[in-house]
Amino acid sequence: MRGLTEGGNIYRAFFFALVIFFLLNVNAATSHGTYLGDINGDDVVNLADAILAIKVQSGMDPNGIRTNYALSGVDVNGNRKAGVEEAIYVLQYVAGLRGAAPI
Repeated sequence: MRGLTEGGNIYRAFFFALVIFFLLNVNAATSHGTYLGDINGDDVVNLADAILAIKVQSGMDPNGIRTNYALSGVDVNGNRKAGVEEAIYVLQYVAGLRGAAPI
């Protein structure tokens, strides 16, 4: 049996552990409106945004990102790319560790 670190399995395990942790958080917060971290443009900051950022960072199809992402102002660190920083921001928000930041 191959170890977790071979073939990218450690990233899959980490990703699924994060998803399970936050799905079990029944009181997960969501905000409506235009906020930092709203990667998919549905006016809600939630796990869908974090998952999309992780998918983009891992090289998967970026289908689902708002069409005006780079110019929308929702980018967390200002580099105009969805990635790890956005995923962490959204996960912290959903976990209640940070407040919503309206644009």
